Amino acid sequence: MYSSKIGLFAGIRIVFTFRPYLLLFLTQLFGWLGITFVQGNYALYIKYALDLEDMYPYVIAVLLMATIVWMPLWQVVMRKIGKKAALTAGLWIFMVTLLSLLFIDFAGDWGVFLAFTLSVIGGAGVAAGYLFPWSMLPDVIDEAYLKMGVRREELFYAFFVFGTKFSSGVTLGLSTGIYKAGGYDETKCDQPWTVPLTLKLLVTVPPIIFILIGLFCLHHYPLSEESVERTRKQLELGERRIPEHTLQCCVNTDKD
Repeated sequence: MYSSKIGLFAGIRIVFTFRPYLLLFLTQLFGWLGITFVQGNYALYIKYALDLEDMYPYVIAVLLMATIVWMPLWQVVMRKIGKKAALTAGLWIFMVTLLSLLFIDFAGDWGVFLAFTLSVIGGAGVAAGYLFPWSMLPDVIDEAYLKMGVRREELFYAFFVFGTKFSSGVTLGLSTGIYKAGGYDETKCDQPWTVPLTLKLLVTVPPIIFILIGLFCLHHYPLSEESVERTRKQLELGERRIPEHTLQCCVNTDKD
């Protein structure tokens, strides 16, 4: 009888050679890189690029409330079109919202209205980035268990958490370097003209690139709603499709 108890290093190897998990992990990683790049630089962007420092708490509050409101709405969309399609739509919405920041003039009262409007729309992308990768992870774990007999949820979830922490670290490191290159000096109230331009590029170009990479990985993610449902039914019936070479490999690594 096959045992799913395997060593740590064997488990890591199996986790990252399982294609659905690798693609979902990369989708989550690059999606979060895009979101954290915006979150980490949004305060300075509003202050220096939009010249709306007094409105910053309200813009952020609207963004957070919109993210919360979008959560149940995305649940409805997910039931209609599936998790993968809903995540794709959410990332595209977020990317288009960021792209608009490059071309919209935020001067005057009209600019305040646009800032709040884009926060509401951008909240849809943030909510999708929070919700769907984590809701898709149990599907990947079930698929791995069905095909390889591996049930190491702690490894699957641990690397997802690592991806979010890694994104924050990368955002902080890259942003700090770009601030210096753009001439930003936190000790001065007046900043050179390069700072608003740098911040505008910082909350648009890197996040868009990261999200495009995430969308590319998501496009190749192989699990559909139909395959997930088949896997669920097969697990309920106790069926296992474990290749012989996988069985032998995992039994040998049981001693790791």
